[in-house]
Amino acid sequence: MNRRVAFSRELLAELPQWEASGWISPEQAALLRARYALPVQHRGQWWQMVLSLFAALCVGALFAANWASLSRPLRVVLSLTPLVLSQAALLFACWRRTASTVWREGSALLVTLSVGAAIGLIAQTYHVEENLPAFLRVWLLLTLPLVYVARSWAVAFFAAFLAHVFGSHGSHTLSAFVLGEWEYLGYVAAFLPWLLWQRQRQQPYGAQAGVWRT
Repeated sequence: MNRRVAFSRELLAELPQWEASGWISPEQAALLRARYALPVQHRGQWWQMVLSLFAALCVGALFAANWASLSRPLRVVLSLTPLVLSQAALLFACWRRTASTVWREGSALLVTLSVGAAIGLIAQTYHVEENLPAFLRVWLLLTLPLVYVARSWAVAFFAAFLAHVFGSHGSHTLSAFVLGEWEYLGYVAAFLPWLLWQRQRQQPYGAQAGVWRT
């Protein structure tokens, strides 16, 4: 879809010259403009997103202030609610906003963050013994399929960042008790097929640069 948007821009820019040169008729130019029209930009969408985020932060702060007084079942429901909503947003992006990189990347990254938050909050609710390596393993294993399903560079970078920071790097202060060397290499190798797949689809990271404006 990114290549189609770029092609439409170039075609629409050339149409006036083609029409003036007599290469195509005005009727043909009108048909091409209708066929390759660019998506309408919603300039107020960013303000809506900012206001929605602010409202979500206010609600989150309200629950955080009263978290200790809430019952366990209610805590579990509240912990899973962001995950359910973010998954619904990702399904909407995949089915109804297939041409929007912003929707797909943003909702996929939100699912990733919601997974980590849900794991941590439920573990805290049931007083599960703190185990950072186990938490990271589960989080990364649940994130890897999302990279392939959502075709998300944002999730791929985030998961690679987690694996790199908490992986085995010799003098790294956390490497002694988080991820082993072979486990770190395994996570890195898990991204290689996806990178090759993206290259074959001619969708490298650089191809995402212009589509964020649409």
